[in-house]
Amino acid sequence: SHGFGPGAKAVKKYILEIEALGNDLSAFTPEACTVLRNHLKDAQKAAAGNDTARRRIDFLRMGLELTSLTAAANRMAVEAEQGKPVDKDEAREILDRRWILMRHIFRTYPMAVNVAVVAANNGRNQAAWRKHLGWKGPSEDVKQRMGNVANQDDWLHEDQTDWADAVK
Repeated sequence: SHGFGPGAKAVKKYILEIEALGNDLSAFTPEACTVLRNHLKDAQKAAAGNDTARRRIDFLRMGLELTSLTAAANRMAVEAEQGKPVDKDEAREILDRRWILMRHIFRTYPMAVNVAVVAANNGRNQAAWRKHLGWKGPSEDVKQRMGNVANQDDWLHEDQTDWADAVK
């Protein structure tokens, strides 16, 4: 926790909370994610003026947001599978935001991603999202906002600093 400077105490609370939730994605309820976000907000406030610590805290926040969006989509897919009414427009918005965030994380922090695990989980998740939520990939609007960088060979080396604003 030393790498988080004055934000270390709040980051420690965040990490302990993550450990308490465990590996079950369903534990990442909206309420649990709010608690986690608040720990990271506290860490960011405490680390004001320490750019290195703030970047590291932001890295944790991106992971939390990806987990939160994935958990929300999975909850909706389970509800749809159980025959409960689901707002498919909301589901598409969640999954589009997740798609943008995944690419932002991969482009910004490529070494942070275990591509094999993400790909395997995405395959299972996307089958459920396709079947129960009707999501067949990012919307045309999302693709246009990206400027189709996914189709460019050098997309990994481009400046992606504006992407964080797209996923807030």
